Amino acid sequence: MLSVFLFLTCQSYEQLKESPVKTNPPVIIANSEQFTLFSSNTQQDYKTYIHLSASYTRYDTTYPVIYGLDADIGFGMSSEMSTLLSFRKEMSEVIIIGIAYEAYPRQEGNNRTRDFTPSTSPTDKNTLAGKSA
Repeated sequence: MLSVFLFLTCQSYEQLKESPVKTNPPVIIANSEQFTLFSSNTQQDYKTYIHLSASYTRYDTTYPVIYGLDADIGFGMSSEMSTLLSFRKEMSEVIIIGIAYEAYPRQEGNNRTRDFTPSTSPTDKNTLAGKSA
């Protein structure tokens, strides 16, 4: 039984090595676009996603903005949920902005601690870091 398992495993591995890697075509989310921004503070590129409400181009009005991190994972869901909820009048129309690392999915240069941890300025008198003990 073990020899059959090993034979099938090796055969599957060889087939995987020989077959070309298939990639899925890009998914298009209506009223959305994606581009890259470079941060001079972190010296890193970030993928930035923007989803505009359906009425954005028709009306001269302002919209609330929701910022989300880990956009490679959550942008599609959050933009589609905002569209559905605003269509059903359960939420006002919003603009969704998602921020992700340019290196995803390999995660080179992923500095989550640096980017997601709030910081304070030592010179600001209104922050804990600026107050003397």
